[in-house]
Amino acid sequence: MRLTCRAWRAALDPFITAIQPRRLEGSDISTTVTRFLGLESLSLTALALVSCMKLQPAAGFAIASLTRLQKLSVPDFALHIRCTYQECQPCAAKLAMIRHLTGLRDLNLSSHNHVTEQMFDSLRYLTQLTRLHVPGRDGEDNFHQLLMTRAYSGANMAHIHQLLQALTNLRHLDLSELGERLMSTALVGVGTCTQLTWLNLESNRTIDDSCIAYLGGCLELVHLDISSTQVSGAGLAALSNVTKLQHLDLSGTAVGDEIAMTSFLPQQRFLRSLSLAQCRISDAGLPALSGLTNLRSLSLAYAIEITTAGVLNHVLPLTRHSLSKLRLNGCRLSPEVRKSADCCILSGIPSAFRW
Repeated sequence: MRLTCRAWRAALDPFITAIQPRRLEGSDISTTVTRFLGLESLSLTALALVSCMKLQPAAGFAIASLTRLQKLSVPDFALHIRCTYQECQPCAAKLAMIRHLTGLRDLNLSSHNHVTEQMFDSLRYLTQLTRLHVPGRDGEDNFHQLLMTRAYSGANMAHIHQLLQALTNLRHLDLSELGERLMSTALVGVGTCTQLTWLNLESNRTIDDSCIAYLGGCLELVHLDISSTQVSGAGLAALSNVTKLQHLDLSGTAVGDEIAMTSFLPQQRFLRSLSLAQCRISDAGLPALSGLTNLRSLSLAYAIEITTAGVLNHVLPLTRHSLSKLRLNGCRLSPEVRKSADCCILSGIPSAFRW
């Protein structure tokens, strides 16, 4: 049964703020969900709560009861809960009822500042989750990720480790922007997620070469972002068996010329996008790029040790293959050589080249 927009509005509470087919958003669903239980054919695939602080006491049980509705008509149910308040503790116990949604794959708890042990224990039962994002960014409304918290204690970090070990089906994991709070032990849990294809560890300064070694078993990775971490070129040697990468962001890391001494980059035959912006690499490390014939986008911006000679000898030859986007702003290119190289570069990449 497919309900029209008018029929939806007639059936739901005045709290509902935006209604689309297969999607519901509102601030109070305790009574609304109860109504859903009589609609056995309703194809609800997304539920958004504007403010979980306004959940009535029975709301947690109402959400949990959607498990019956899911089993009837929604194999890939997505629950999106968004809280705009600073104090979220009162609703934590209610949200813990999501443990009964065992078929859940995409979960969004945006801007949750306080994630309790009870909530982590509940998430551990969601073994079908394939996308997980910790934490969220302001304004993000993505039903394909889990946004849980902005503030973690050391105890909660231990729970992240345990949680990841249970979520063996994860394909998409974002642990960016946890900063100094991300404990290296959490990476042990990431390493157990061997089905991961997308991983973001951006801006976690506690991650170094010893931590990155735990990712050696994530052989299905296609997207890896370890920008603004302490990883060096030597540490990347531990990922030499990870050969399916298409997007790699190393910007702002400690990667230098030692990357040319490892087998990591030569193994990345499918790599299409690479960022070495603000890295410590110089002309001596650029030969490591020579085998990346499928590379379409390359950023060496503000890698201040790179000179004109390195660009002409090791970077420009890539334009004969697939390279179409190149960033060299901040490199040490003399005005004379820059002017003479401009024609050569622009002929290979007409509009994407940036000095």
